[in-house]
Amino acid sequence: MLRIKFAALIIASLFSFGCAKKIQTTKPTESYVPKEYKPELSSIAIPVDIDIAKIQALVNKNVAGLLYEDNDLNNNGGDNLMLKVSKHSDIQISAQGDQIIYRVPLKVWLKGGFKKEALGVALAHYEETDFAIAITLSTKIALNTAWGINTTTEIKSHEWIEKPNLKWGPFEIPLNTVVDVLIKSQKDKVGPLIDDQIKSAINLKKYVNDAWTTIQQPITVSPEYKTHLKISPTEIFMTSLNGNKNKINATIGVKAYTEAVVGDVPAAGNSALPALKLTKNAPNNFNIILSADLPYTQAKELAKGQLLNKTFQFQGKKSVTITDFDIYGSDGKVIVKVDMIGSINGTIYLSGVPTYNATTQSITFENMDFDVNSKSALLKSANWLAHDKFVKIMQPYFTYSLAEQLKESKSMMQKAMTNNRVAKGVLLNGKLGDLAPREIILTQSSLKAIVDVKGTLGVTVDGLDQ
Repeated sequence: MLRIKFAALIIASLFSFGCAKKIQTTKPTESYVPKEYKPELSSIAIPVDIDIAKIQALVNKNVAGLLYEDNDLNNNGGDNLMLKVSKHSDIQISAQGDQIIYRVPLKVWLKGGFKKEALGVALAHYEETDFAIAITLSTKIALNTAWGINTTTEIKSHEWIEKPNLKWGPFEIPLNTVVDVLIKSQKDKVGPLIDDQIKSAINLKKYVNDAWTTIQQPITVSPEYKTHLKISPTEIFMTSLNGNKNKINATIGVKAYTEAVVGDVPAAGNSALPALKLTKNAPNNFNIILSADLPYTQAKELAKGQLLNKTFQFQGKKSVTITDFDIYGSDGKVIVKVDMIGSINGTIYLSGVPTYNATTQSITFENMDFDVNSKSALLKSANWLAHDKFVKIMQPYFTYSLAEQLKESKSMMQKAMTNNRVAKGVLLNGKLGDLAPREIILTQSSLKAIVDVKGTLGVTVDGLDQ
C-alpha cells in the first residue's frame, strides 16, 4: 500500500514538472556607446601679496652712496650751481591704491655763487654749503599684457631736514632755484633708479609662470586607488595691483579644466603662459568631476545575495524561483537577465534606465519593465507573470549605494587640496562643497556614476618679493 502511494506521488510530481511551461525569449543585444565627458571650466584664485617692507629693504640695499653729481657750473642754463647728492638715511616706501609712495631723504653738497664781467673785468664769487632735504615721489604702477609693470613718477612734495645757508655777505642764492634744480635731478635720476628696483622686486612674470607651470603637474591624490588630480589651464587674468600701507595685493585668476583621473599618472601639461588679461574681479569657482564605479559582477552578486533561490507566489497557485542573474548594458539601458523555474521555466529579461539618486547617493534602475521580447513571450505563455507585479517586486532589489565610495573619493580629493605643498614655494588650498549628479555611463565592465563637486581652490606662490 505504501509502495502504491509513493509511486503515485512520484508520478504526480513528474506530471506536475512536465506541465511547467517553457518560455522562449531572445536576449537583447549587448552594446555600449563610448562617451566622453568634459569637466566644466573652473576658476582658480592665486593671491598676490607683496610685502612693502621687503621691497623697501631691497631698494635701500641697492640705492645707496652718491646718487647724483653735477660738476659744471654752467649746467641748467648757467645756474652757477654744482651739486653732489647722496642718500641721507633710509628711503621709506608705502602704497596706496595703484600708487607707490616713497620718501627719499637726501644729503646735498652745494657750491654756488656768481660770475659777472663788467668793464672788461671778470668778477666771481663761490661758496659751499651742506644741507638735507626729503623729497616725496609718487609712482603710479600699471600692469601690461607682457606681465611687466609700467610706472609713471611725479614729485609730490619736499621738506627740509636741515636748511642750507645760502647767504654769503651781500650774495644770496634764491632758495627756490636750488629746490627746482634738486627736484629735477631726483625725478630724472633717482626716480627711475628706484622704479627699476621696484620692477625688479615685483617680478610678476616669474611668479605667475612658476604657478602656471606647477599647476599643470598632475597631483597624486591616492596611490592606493591610483587617483590623480589634473589641472589643465586655458586662460589667465588678473586684477589691478592695489596698495594698502604695508602691502600690495592683487588676485590672479586661472581658468582651467580640473578632473580626477584614475589609473596611470597622466602626462603633465605644457601650455605656455599666455598674455595677461586685466579684470575687475577674479572669481573662484572650482568644479571637479568624481566618478564611482559599480562593476556588473558586483551588481550581480549583490542581487544574488538577496534573490537567489527565492520563491515568489502569484495568484495563489503560481510560483517562480530565481536561480540565476546576469546584468549588462544595451542601448543606454541596463538589462537584467533572470533565470527561473517553477510554474514557468526559462529566462526573462528586464530593462531599466540607470539613474543616480542624489539624496541616497545610490544607483537605481528607473522605469524598470520587461524587455519587449520577454513581455511578448510572457503574454503568450504566462500572462499571469506579464503584469507589473513581478517588476515591482524586483525593482527594489536593484538599488546600489555609492555613498561610501563617493565619500572616500571626496575625502581623498579634499586632503590633496588642503595645505598641499605641491612644489617648492607652491601651496594648494581648497574646499569642496556638495555633490551634484551629472549622469550614469554604461561601460563594458561597469556602471559609472559621474558626479560634479563644486568648491573653491587657491594656489599660493611663496617668494614673489624675495
